[in-house]
Amino acid sequence: MSKKNLIIISFLILIGLLKITPVQAAEIEIKNSVVISSTSYHLIYHEIAGNQYLLTAGGEDGLLIYQMTEDGLSSDPVGTFDTDGSAMDVTAYGNYAYVADHYTQNGPIIKGHLLTLDISDPANPQLVNDYQVTLGNFQTVAISADGSTLYAGDKISGIHILDVSDPTTPIFLSSYSLGSAAADLAVVDTTLYILQIFDTAGGILVVDFSNPTAPTALGGESVYADANELTVAGSVVYVANGATGLTAYDFSNPASPTLLSNFDTGGSARAFAVLNPTTGVIADGSGGVYVIATANTSALAERAQSSDALLTSATDVVVVDGRIFVLSAGIQELTLTYTFSAQGSGNGAEEAIAVKDGSAAWCTIDVSDQKVGAKVFLGDYNNDGLAYEIAEAPIGKIKKPKIRVYDAVSCELLSQKKMSDSDKKQQFKMKGGNYYGSDTSQDEIVATRVFTKDDVPQIKLLAYFLNTSNELKLKKSTTFATNKKMESQGYKLQLTEGKKWPIVIKAKNDTSVQEKYKLEKKDGNFKWKKKQE
Repeated sequence: MSKKNLIIISFLILIGLLKITPVQAAEIEIKNSVVISSTSYHLIYHEIAGNQYLLTAGGEDGLLIYQMTEDGLSSDPVGTFDTDGSAMDVTAYGNYAYVADHYTQNGPIIKGHLLTLDISDPANPQLVNDYQVTLGNFQTVAISADGSTLYAGDKISGIHILDVSDPTTPIFLSSYSLGSAAADLAVVDTTLYILQIFDTAGGILVVDFSNPTAPTALGGESVYADANELTVAGSVVYVANGATGLTAYDFSNPASPTLLSNFDTGGSARAFAVLNPTTGVIADGSGGVYVIATANTSALAERAQSSDALLTSATDVVVVDGRIFVLSAGIQELTLTYTFSAQGSGNGAEEAIAVKDGSAAWCTIDVSDQKVGAKVFLGDYNNDGLAYEIAEAPIGKIKKPKIRVYDAVSCELLSQKKMSDSDKKQQFKMKGGNYYGSDTSQDEIVATRVFTKDDVPQIKLLAYFLNTSNELKLKKSTTFATNKKMESQGYKLQLTEGKKWPIVIKAKNDTSVQEKYKLEKKDGNFKWKKKQE
C-alpha cells in the first residue's frame, strides 16, 4: 500500500470517528449559597408537614434546619438545636430527627449521646430522648425505611440497634461488635451496609438484621483507611474512598463482591449522591464537585468538575428532585448545564442539543437531518435525564418525521420511531407529564401533530412511553378534524399538565374557538377523548 493511500485511509477513519464520537461537556455553577460558620459534617433532606427542609449535622453548632423554597434556601436556619457534644450525623423519619452527638466529658466520665428530637415544629426542635453509652462515641446513624429501627455507629462498641416505634422511648434490641469505627451506615430493607475504618485499613461489612437480636454477616470487601461514605444503588455500592477517589463495587453477591471501577478525583472523595440513573455527583474535600456518568459502572467517566473556590471543601452532597445541594463552606445549591452532540441519522448528521438538568425547559434548534432545513423540538421533559426530540420532515420533502430519545449524559440514542406520513404544512408540539386528566398521575410523552388533509386542518394526538428496555412505544394515536375557523384563521396548540382537559387547540385570531382533548384509560385500553361543548 502506498503512503498516499495510507494517509487517505487514516483520514477517512478519523472522519468516521469524529462522526460517531459524541462531544460532551457540562458546566457546574452555584445557584444559591448559604453560609455556615462552623464545621458541618452531614446533610440530609426531609419533609415536615408537606414542606421541604435540609437538616445539617453542624458539629459544635448542633442541628441546623433550613427550609427549601422553589428558588433556593432560607438564608438562616429556621430552627436549631445546640447539642452538648458535637453533632456528627443526622437522620429523620416523620416528625423526629435522630442526631449522633459524638460524646461529652464530665471529669473522667465520657458518654456518647444519641439524641431524639421532635421537629414537628421546625422552628422549635425539642429533645425527647437522650440515649447514652458510657465511653461511647457516636459517629453515624441510619434508620429503616419504615422508621421503626434505628442503627447507630459507636466508635468504641460497634453498632447499636434500637426499636424506635415510639421515638420518645427507644428500646435497645442488640449491639453488633465491629472491632473498629463505623464511618457510615446505609440501610436497605433489613440489610445494613457498614463502612468500617481501622487504623491502617477499612472495609465494607454487610449484615442481615432481619432478626435484630441475632444479626448475620453476609460478606464484605476491603477499602482504604481514609474512606468516608458509602452509597447503595441497587446491587452497586459506591464508596467515597478518600485519596483513592470514588470506587464502585458489585455487591449482588455480598459474600463475593467484585470491584467494578474507580474514578480518581485527584483530591479526597468525601461523599457521593445519585442524580439520576445515569449520573452521579461526587463531593471532594479538596478537588471540589465532580459530575460523572454512571451508566457503565465498569467505566465511570467525568462529565464536569467545579472550579469555584466555595466548592473546594465539599464534605457532603444531597440530590432533591434533580436539585443538587453540596455542603462546602455552607450549603451550595448547584445547577448543571449539559451541552453535547447527539448521534444523528445514518448519514452522519448531528444535532446540537442543550439540556438544562433539573428543569423542563424547551428549545427549538436547527439541525441537519439528512436535508438542510429540518428542525427538532426537544427537552428533558420528565426531569429524568432523557432528551426527547421530533425531527420534522425537511422543507418541501414528503418524509415521515421521527421521534427520538437520547440519554442526556452519555449522548446515546436509546430509541426512535417514525411517527406518520408527512406533508408540507405540518406542525409538531411535544411535552412530558400528566395528560390523562387531573384524576391520574402517570407521566408520558405526548406528541401533537397538526397537518392538512383535503385543505382541512387535522390534529393527530400520539402518546408514547419508554419500556424497561428503553424502547419507545406508541400507546395511542387518534386523528380529529379541527374547527372550520381554524382552517381560515390558523391555529395554535396548548399543552397544560394536570388539567382535566390538558390539550387545547385554539384558532389564532379567535381564541374563544377551541377544542379540548384528554387521554383516557377504559377497560385496560387507552383512547383520546374530545370534550363536547
